[in-house]
Amino acid sequence: IEFYAPQARPVIEEAVAQAIAIGQSWDLELPFIQKDGTEIWVRALGEAEFEKDKPVRLVGAFQDITARRLAEAALVVSESQFRGSFEAASHGIALVSVHGTFLKVNQSLCKLLGYSEAELLVTDFQTITHPDDLALDLHHIEELLQGVVETYEMEKRYFHKGGRTIWAQLNVSLVRAVDETPVHFVSQIQDITDRKNLTARLQTLL
Repeated sequence: IEFYAPQARPVIEEAVAQAIAIGQSWDLELPFIQKDGTEIWVRALGEAEFEKDKPVRLVGAFQDITARRLAEAALVVSESQFRGSFEAASHGIALVSVHGTFLKVNQSLCKLLGYSEAELLVTDFQTITHPDDLALDLHHIEELLQGVVETYEMEKRYFHKGGRTIWAQLNVSLVRAVDETPVHFVSQIQDITDRKNLTARLQTLL
């Protein structure tokens, strides 16, 4: 028991007591203290062996899972930071499936397009993209999926829920799994309608 970190000892003591009392095995992840005093994480498995219905010994096995626990902790921090940045961003951000459906959207994007989060999550970007811009958008997506490019930018038009057309600067990157399988797109969308309208007015004066 003394090999475990102090906060883990009540847990393993209870597991051993249950094993001796009712033959219940244990499979726990607990902090462990090495000889030099450093703390690691182990997966501890064990059970009591009985002879004539009496416990005679404990049998256990240990697996060092420190690297996995550290990776999980780092992922939690990373995801927390991402969620904070995602929601606080002043421009629209969306996670989009490889088929085009919205998986997650921030409130800036909802405000930009006039749709609620629930409404966007049951549609896809193709539906709200101006048809004159869709072919080029899909071409860029295919290049991403094939690994020709790592990201792309373009100016495109979206249909606002209110019926008007808005211009946006779109930046898209692709997230891949460890085995390189495409997981989802990360799209950043910024409203440039005012700039485009101003440019168009200036051109009419030239």
